[in-house]
Order: sequence, then C-alpha cells, then structure tokens
Amino acid sequence: MLVESINTGFSLKNSEVNSNIGERAHYEANTGVATVSVANSNLDGTGTLTNVLSTGATTGSVGSLVKKITIKALANATRGMVRLFIYDGSTTRLIEEFNINAVVQNSIQPSFEVSYDVDWSFGAGLTLKASTQYAETYSIAIEALDIIFP
Repeated sequence: MLVESINTGFSLKNSEVNSNIGERAHYEANTGVATVSVANSNLDGTGTLTNVLSTGATTGSVGSLVKKITIKALANATRGMVRLFIYDGSTTRLIEEFNINAVVQNSIQPSFEVSYDVDWSFGAGLTLKASTQYAETYSIAIEALDIIFP
C-alpha cells in the first residue's frame, strides 16, 4: 500500500491514497502521549508499564501506522533505556529499546530529547506501552495514523 503523510511540524495531517488493489484508504490522526517515571528494568513485559497508544482507535480502523516517536526527559537524565512494548490483550513483547544519554539540565542546557521517524504498521486492538530503566520522568509522544477502508 502506498502511504502519504504530510508532516505539519508537530502532527500528521489526514490524507487519502489509493491502495494497490484499487481501494481508497483514509487515514485519521491517532496520537498518544504518556508520562513514564517508574523504574522497571525488565525486558519480558512484567513490572510497571505505561499505556502510550491504542492502535486502530478510530471507529472502523483496521490498524495504525506509527510515524514518529519522541522521548523527552522532564528533568535530569541518567544514561539508561526507555523501552517500548506491544500488548495484544494477553501477551506483552518488547519491540524496541531507546538509549538515553546522561544530561544535566540547567538554564542553558536543555533536558534530553530525541525523536525517531519510523514506519511501523500494527493491526487494530493492540496497545503500545513504555517503561524506563530508572525512576526518572520522561514524556513519550507517538504520532500515528489510523488506517480506514470505507
């Protein structure tokens, strides 16, 4: 399927494209923002995880296309990890680990921030969850498009 997204700076604008089988797909913005602050070094999906995004949240959606992930420390950051998991209703699986660099925030040094452009496609009904290795506070923003075939 061909996908067209228009980056407007902070969010993705809705767009429509033709799929390779002649159907017209419509995309609705689906964004998730969560604050993660409880230490959890587990890689198996146990421990405290925070919900960030529900895939296919728009009525009639068949899934979501994740386009961008932004991680922003809300204070000083210690070198460590922020982890992203996928939950399907019964099983939680680690899908990505993001390195966090040590940054001491002050009046001239901003806190740690990183953004990743991705093209991840997920079916409807899944939940993206996040954890942080240390008890430090991060804001995690995910920009996605819900895929709808009218």
